[in-house]
Amino acid sequence: MTAPSWLRSFQARSVATTLVTCLVVWSGYSLWAWWDASQERSRRYDDELRLNAEVILRAFPRVLVVHPEPTNFELPKEGVDLKAAYEFNYQVWTRDQRLVSRASTTPGEPLNPRFDPGFSTARMQGVVWRVYSLNDANGEIQVQVGSSVEQRQVAAMLEAKEGLFGLLWLLLLLTPCLLAVGMWTAQPLRRLRNSVAQRRPDDHTALSATGLPSEAVPLVNTFNDMLQRAAQAREAQQRFIGDAAHELRTPLAVLRVQAQVAMRTRDAVQRDAALTRLIDGIDRTSRVAEQLLELARMDSLQSDAMSARDEPVNLAVLVARTVDGSRSLAQRRRIQVRTQVEPLCVNSDSELLGIALRNVLDNALRYSPQDAGIDVVVSRQADKVHLSVIDNGPGLSLEQRQHAMQAFVRLSASDEYGSGLGLSIVQRVSALLGMGFELLDAPSGRGLEGRFTLMLHNARV
Repeated sequence: MTAPSWLRSFQARSVATTLVTCLVVWSGYSLWAWWDASQERSRRYDDELRLNAEVILRAFPRVLVVHPEPTNFELPKEGVDLKAAYEFNYQVWTRDQRLVSRASTTPGEPLNPRFDPGFSTARMQGVVWRVYSLNDANGEIQVQVGSSVEQRQVAAMLEAKEGLFGLLWLLLLLTPCLLAVGMWTAQPLRRLRNSVAQRRPDDHTALSATGLPSEAVPLVNTFNDMLQRAAQAREAQQRFIGDAAHELRTPLAVLRVQAQVAMRTRDAVQRDAALTRLIDGIDRTSRVAEQLLELARMDSLQSDAMSARDEPVNLAVLVARTVDGSRSLAQRRRIQVRTQVEPLCVNSDSELLGIALRNVLDNALRYSPQDAGIDVVVSRQADKVHLSVIDNGPGLSLEQRQHAMQAFVRLSASDEYGSGLGLSIVQRVSALLGMGFELLDAPSGRGLEGRFTLMLHNARV
């Protein structure tokens, strides 16, 4: 069930919830207070009955007991206020149960038919009475003072209504105050909403959390993180478009020329040579496109580091799979790839680590001389694991190694066409997985070693 539109407002919900909470709490308190007050009123009414009985007993003329003729006896006006919130009734009886005096509104039958002193309850002519009976010291007379229970209840209801009206007035006064407080509290949120509404689509600057309620700060921080990821994704997209345009423009032009040559030549040998070069060019362009897509994926993952998994990776399986995938290039260049792998597991992402290892191995195969050898070595050092690709090619100077990680940088001559993206991809994967990668001199003194440093998993294979 959908909530009404006015309840979707944070301000309206706050005010409504506060009012309902106040109403429930005050209603419960009022019920308790009414019950407690009713007990207190009953005690007060009983005290009034007792006091009135004592006053009547002290003021009643004893001559009426001996001569019960009508007299001008009246209740005293001083001392005790005998006017209660309900109708007051009394009777004066002699020892032989003769009624010698009563109030004009009091019936002639005894309010307390048992004539026992103290408090009692009696029903007379359909009316329930609360009665207090008091004897004098000699037991000659008994004063019975009573009040109708119904009248007591009416008086209690009047007092309860007064309290209820007071509560309603309080709620009426509290509502505009709560509305004003709600509007004042919601001002920072309205400013934030206006700031977001007026923002340009390409504006990725962080929102300010100054002056916002503490509950809204995590929301703003999360939104700022999203803006940062969106900016990184936009930057990666623009970089990919620029990289693709930069790197594919020349190969595509060369492919077009080679295709035109194959179409125009009449000589079968020349046509076959042109078609061979065309196929090689297509393979090279496919490799460039593949690396560009990998580079774009790395940029996308770097904008969301949670996309990289942290799982145990079996390096023996990973190395075998990567070497097998590079077998075609190794055979074409007549290079032997040797492996020295300890059965170790590391904490990483098998897919991303495989991409990085394939690019390092691909670089070594392309820039090593033919008939050379490449070693893929896995070794352990304390709680760290080194995964190395070692070639015996020309190597790189320290200055060249600093530039080798940049995209589209090709530092060595080779008969293999490269894009200069391989080590750039490796660097971005390393940053994403939090592992180390460095280019070192090969242990033999000739060639280059590309070394990954990873954390050992807590279990061996």
